[in-house]
Amino acid sequence: MFWARIPVYWGMSEVINESKTTSSLLVQNVNEARQLHGEFDAVISVVSNPGSLKFVHPNHHREFFDDICEDFHWGREPRREHMERIHEFVCKQPEGMRFLVHCQAGISRSTATGLGVLATLGWDEDEAVARLADDHPEGRPFWPNRLILKHFDALLGTRLGDAANRFLAGQPARMLGRLAVSERESVR
Repeated sequence: MFWARIPVYWGMSEVINESKTTSSLLVQNVNEARQLHGEFDAVISVVSNPGSLKFVHPNHHREFFDDICEDFHWGREPRREHMERIHEFVCKQPEGMRFLVHCQAGISRSTATGLGVLATLGWDEDEAVARLADDHPEGRPFWPNRLILKHFDALLGTRLGDAANRFLAGQPARMLGRLAVSERESVR
């Protein structure tokens, strides 16, 4: 069983399991990751192309796909094999790792990937969503990519998508950025 503890570092979620080992997770955008990556044991980059990564890390997992939320098979969408490789990377890490997860904007791909990492580490879905939402930078929409969540749910047997939907349903549209646009577009 995992439980959350008040973060010691801005934006970092700490996890303590019954054996008292600690893992940390921070979700950021690519510019923040460039500045902070040296403070972490492992970095997971989920960006569109390698050119946006202007830093190196000795324990760096990279996946390249666009921020597409529908499973249209365009060739650049997040696919299950991306999530499988991320899951394998996380599972190979020793306990107590400090993870930095980033995408370009720190809103959609990295948030969903961070939820998948927390689920891999044993977090309850609702607790993972609440923790990342609490740690999300102020003024930045909390909008996890639903296709990434769908792939993690299929891989892990979780219900991250449902947990994210429950959380998002309780938030004012003005705080969610793209939700208000998506709702207007779906009405047309």
